Amino acid sequence: MNEEKLIKRIKELEENLDILETPCIIQDSDTVLADVMMSANYEENGISKELFDIFEKTTDKNAFLELFHLLSDTAFVDYLEKCEKALTKTLRQPHRKAQEDMEHE
Repeated sequence: MNEEKLIKRIKELEENLDILETPCIIQDSDTVLADVMMSANYEENGISKELFDIFEKTTDKNAFLELFHLLSDTAFVDYLEKCEKALTKTLRQPHRKAQEDMEHE
């Protein structure tokens, strides 16, 4: 089944959640998404590079920006600015390799 058909089917199924009368554990697309997001390894190297590549390749920048904000509760530009500050701060620190080179001179 393709993505559009699956989305339509999921929306139809979720409309039927209202008919549940007894208290029960509800799993819907939001709880499944939360589970998927919690199981992802966000500290894996290269994820931000992939995000940047997707942003650069997409023809619908606004859709990307909206999706990023929806998933992170942060504007993409704010994320980029935090990245720039963090990297700048990191690169200003004395580096172990530089210190080791100085000790061997």
